[in-house]
Amino acid sequence: MFITLLFSLGCAGLGAAILRRLLVEMDDALRLGLAGLVGLGMVGLLTLFVGLVPGGLVWGVYSIGVLVFFGLVWLCFRERPGRPRIHAFYEWAFVAALLACVSMGALAALAPSGASDWDTISHHLASTKIWLGQGTITYIPFMHQSNFPFSLDNLFIWGQVWGGQTGAKTFTVAIYLFGILAIFGAARQSFGRGPAWWSAMLFAAAPVVIGQAGTGYIDVGHGLFAGLGIVFAIRAATSGARNDLWLAAILLGFAAGTKYTGLQAILVAG
Repeated sequence: MFITLLFSLGCAGLGAAILRRLLVEMDDALRLGLAGLVGLGMVGLLTLFVGLVPGGLVWGVYSIGVLVFFGLVWLCFRERPGRPRIHAFYEWAFVAALLACVSMGALAALAPSGASDWDTISHHLASTKIWLGQGTITYIPFMHQSNFPFSLDNLFIWGQVWGGQTGAKTFTVAIYLFGILAIFGAARQSFGRGPAWWSAMLFAAAPVVIGQAGTGYIDVGHGLFAGLGIVFAIRAATSGARNDLWLAAILLGFAAGTKYTGLQAILVAG
């Protein structure tokens, strides 16, 4: 779990380095949340091309690891995210509630998946485990789900290398955390601290979100890509800011790159 969370922070640094020109004049929490989500999506997408090379998954963990290490260095020395500060006593209640929600996801990642977490073991982790055993990404004739977009699923390959089920499922905990940060930051930038806490809490405490955080499902990340992509598309349409338009394109692209229903989000945004 610790290695996956550290890897995810490195992906956030990688995302921040690549998107640095698009994330200027943005709330700190929103910037870190977006960098984390996009960074994870980019590494998952890159894994596809590495995995298509024969034997690519054997040496790929080292090449991907170098990139992620660069991202970690960037995050520590260039981004240097500030320490969060609590300005009012009531905010501690929100912090405690958010930590309680995240802890449920962490416990789910630590627990073995069973019948209530069926898609995790039927195809999300099963297909990536097959590819890892083969050392390459190939067609799986008996598992049609392996033909789905895999920009987030591919991360489970690396998680299983160092941590089995827990290492893989912790990626959804990281996505959950980055989503809370992004939503908090977006609301704080537009409406202030009070609405920001409520916005983050309404997302984090949604039963379907808690139920899938810490599993091998990718719907939390998919929903964040689609929802935030539409938010930035609206911002681009109302402000005309080119940065917002680029962010909308990237986020909606990853919405389609994680699940085919992301194509609907692109049509809605259009």
